[in-house]
Amino acid sequence: MASFTIACSPWSAGLEARKPASAVQALREFATALIGVGRAAHHRQIVVIAGKHDWCLEQADLLLEQSQLATIAWLGDRPPTAAITPLNIGRTQLVLGKEIDALVVDAWDGFDPDAFGATIGAVHGGGLVLLLAPPLAKWPDYADPATDRIATYPYTRRQLTGRYLKRLVRVIRSSTHALVLEPNQPLPRVAAPTLAQSGTVVASSRTLPTPDQQRAIAAIERCARGHRHRPVVLTSDRGRGKSAALGIAAARLLRAGYTQIIVTAPSLASAATVFTHARCLMPDAHAARGYLSDGRGRLEFMAPDALLRRPQAAELLLVDEAAAISTAILSALLGRYARIVFASTVHGYEGTGRGFALRFRQVLDRHTPDWREYWLETPIRWAADDPAERFAFQALLLNALPAPQAALVDATAGRCQLERLDRDVLVDDEPTLSELFGLLVLAHYRTTPGDLRQLLDAPGLSVWVLRDQRHIAAAALVIDEGGFPPALARAIWLGLRRPQGHLVAQSLAAHAGLAQAPTLHGRRVLRIAVHPACRRRGLGTRLLGGIFGDARGHGIDYLAAAFGVTNELLGFWTRFGMQIVRLGNHREASSGNCSAIVLRALSQTGEQFIKAAAARFADRLPALLNEPLRDLDPALALTLLQQFERPGAPAPEEWDDLLAFGFGRRQYMDTLPALQRLTHYALTDPRLTAALSRSEQLTLLARTLQRREWSELAGYLAVPGRRQVVAALRTSVRRLALISTEPQVRHRARELLQAR
Repeated sequence: MASFTIACSPWSAGLEARKPASAVQALREFATALIGVGRAAHHRQIVVIAGKHDWCLEQADLLLEQSQLATIAWLGDRPPTAAITPLNIGRTQLVLGKEIDALVVDAWDGFDPDAFGATIGAVHGGGLVLLLAPPLAKWPDYADPATDRIATYPYTRRQLTGRYLKRLVRVIRSSTHALVLEPNQPLPRVAAPTLAQSGTVVASSRTLPTPDQQRAIAAIERCARGHRHRPVVLTSDRGRGKSAALGIAAARLLRAGYTQIIVTAPSLASAATVFTHARCLMPDAHAARGYLSDGRGRLEFMAPDALLRRPQAAELLLVDEAAAISTAILSALLGRYARIVFASTVHGYEGTGRGFALRFRQVLDRHTPDWREYWLETPIRWAADDPAERFAFQALLLNALPAPQAALVDATAGRCQLERLDRDVLVDDEPTLSELFGLLVLAHYRTTPGDLRQLLDAPGLSVWVLRDQRHIAAAALVIDEGGFPPALARAIWLGLRRPQGHLVAQSLAAHAGLAQAPTLHGRRVLRIAVHPACRRRGLGTRLLGGIFGDARGHGIDYLAAAFGVTNELLGFWTRFGMQIVRLGNHREASSGNCSAIVLRALSQTGEQFIKAAAARFADRLPALLNEPLRDLDPALALTLLQQFERPGAPAPEEWDDLLAFGFGRRQYMDTLPALQRLTHYALTDPRLTAALSRSEQLTLLARTLQRREWSELAGYLAVPGRRQVVAALRTSVRRLALISTEPQVRHRARELLQAR
């Protein structure tokens, strides 16, 4: 792992020769005052250094030298000395769970909101954050390298707008928390800490737990030792020590004799702090990546999706960064583990806790009404009212809130006004932008700071809202895709090219084998959100209707959406007339769901394409269920089968095999091909499906098409084992034969029934 400890003096050599002595001395005095105030108040100071790149490096050079800070992370590609390993955007996880003295963010190499949000939290109180930027007046026009992530083909970073940076500059100019250094401008005044601040006693993550943490630790221990099905929820802003509390509690329980505690999180890096603090209390324990054991008990990491696929026994399950995990997975874990603790950051770089708090609270109330919630207020790494935290909240819009509940209680689809927002106007309308982003944050568990930049700057993106009394009741982000030239479309289909963006067009070509897909023009719904105060009133459908109507007049072939498929979401999209044409072969780790693509035609060409794509998917679905989608929820698999026309009925010779199996004269494996055809045929016919109970339907599908284990099917039917499951399958076949539309099949079934 890269070291962030650097000696500042070698790369400040010669600075005095380049600057007047008075200017150097003034900057040294500024740095001394800045660090002194920060240490006295246990605050992180943030300084924006805006000017030519060489000038920015000079100022940062002197500030770091004078501050005598040792552990420094450089977020950028061009640190001023080879002694520093650059911490590029893809390596920000290296500082997660660590403490550093200073962070330098070189925005000349790109300002990535997610990376900034992730790394700034590693700086401890008394530390320093330096943001190096182009001249503020020119920064919005700078071809920012970080925009390569949203510069979809054929656009380049130089063709993107600078709306996001325009807002960021406005926040910097108006902020009372960030100090700004600019050429030929007086140095900003460093305010002395107040008496209250200088006298504040702040807990460090290396000392005893804070009172907040002590209450949280006690709650975790009660959850492990007390009554079953009484989950604990820990919420806080970042840097309050909730992950540390999980680790301390886990270590105490293991030392008390507990043998198996599992921790899950969006990634192992997200759970690093849990293991770090557990190990502090168990210094002699064996530690490995995601594992800690003293020989009697162990703390072990498992990814959320793996934990659902391969359930493990545990006396306690700890779920860290729960906001970045889908509600569906959290609900499934809640049902499987009697003792469980959820921890969530409210303002996070991986996902927001607001949506988690709102959505998951309803699940907890319904299934475990005795759950308890604890809020951690006291910061651990820095003192309250920290300037860097306040600035980050404003700059990244982490404090965005949707419209108040009371403002939309009477909103209806008919009363709301449909509007396509002008993003040039939106960037200057902070109240509307905050309401809009706050609603998107609330609605989706993986909304991150980087999504705000996409919202403002992504090419081909449009923002649609429904307003009621000027408040945003529903919103959708829509982006144009496709329209590739034939040669490039073929290269995409062959897997030779993968241009930036265009998810649906490229996925349908490269994965579903639909060569025509990239040449068509699509419009994809990236996000859609309805305010909780007015859900189930038709606002989502009204919003989609407006988007659909607008697209029809702009040469678009189809409307599309891609989402982690659930029965509820699939129902929403299909009710709007969307047709599923692809299902991903793998579950997403954080959502636990496969990604689905649905389309609705807007042109004759689009209609022909969707018909062919749906037919192709329908033909492939039974085979997909047999291998890559074997662990797909059988209820969802049944819904998918029923989206398409009924296949052909079993042939007469297949019915001979089926009747022989149904009446106990043939083995399961000898009849499997005919059973697969019967399952697909019967479960797509409402009359035949109604003849079977729900458990019989799911058992038939899960065994014949998905080839699930006999023991799992026994659980569906609440029977001892394989023999009873086979008996249930035979019963299902007999019932279907007795109501078959083929007279000879019904006649033969009655004969066999009488002969028993």
